[in-house]
Amino acid sequence: MATTDVALAKGEKFIDKHVDDFAAVLPSHLDGRTFARLAVGVLRKNQDVREAAAANPASLWHALMECSRLGHEPGTEQFALVKFNSKDAPGGMEVVGIEQYQGEIERMYRASIPGEFGVQAIRRGVVREKDLYIPADESETGRPIHKRGWWTTDPPGESLRGPFTRTSERGAMIGVYAYAELAGGAVSAIVEMDEDTVNQHKAKAKTQKFWVDWPEQMWIKTAIHELETWVPTSSEYRRQAMAAAAKRLDRDKPIETDADEAEGVVEAVVVEDVKP
Repeated sequence: MATTDVALAKGEKFIDKHVDDFAAVLPSHLDGRTFARLAVGVLRKNQDVREAAAANPASLWHALMECSRLGHEPGTEQFALVKFNSKDAPGGMEVVGIEQYQGEIERMYRASIPGEFGVQAIRRGVVREKDLYIPADESETGRPIHKRGWWTTDPPGESLRGPFTRTSERGAMIGVYAYAELAGGAVSAIVEMDEDTVNQHKAKAKTQKFWVDWPEQMWIKTAIHELETWVPTSSEYRRQAMAAAAKRLDRDKPIETDADEAEGVVEAVVVEDVKP
């Protein structure tokens, strides 16, 4: 049997052995057996992950348990399995699970009830030099105003220097923002980060390679990760919200959303100011 086949067989056997572990922490919308098949699919497609899993199966277990706990499917845009070289790990490598910013957004939506509770929409974007950007604390709406370079015109306004048709023509990245629109029209804390703030997060990141390969996505992930601390993301919040809705219905009253009902749901607050 070829080395690749041996590694795959070993990984598949290991995953099958621990299906019950994954199922024990998976939320109700995911099935343990399906989760295991998807994990095996990652090993089949990705030689690096397959080799790391064979050399260090414990790291695969930890990565998949984290994926299970967060309620994601492995090897998707929500949660990636990646090989990392590590001199202290068995075989000199390990499998690391990385929740993508899409996964964090998914958990925000999963904790909500459309039209009734929690996050109804996520707004985020990377600001470039030639974009029009008005920070939240300078905007009449209390929310950031962002118009990408190709939507701007000459004149009016000193900041309107378009039109621009390609991302490169919009200039270098200078900032990023993210916020959530909540039920009832409330707005979460508004995360606004300038380049220096993003670079501080980058310096602490284990995944430096990703910052090189996918810089714009990593900027967004940084803002979304900060936003996560300000909005509900747990299934417990959803259960509480549904119970509250049931009580209101029992009293024959229309459902009214109070933005202060759940911990972490706040009025607009600027977390980081963008430098002028």
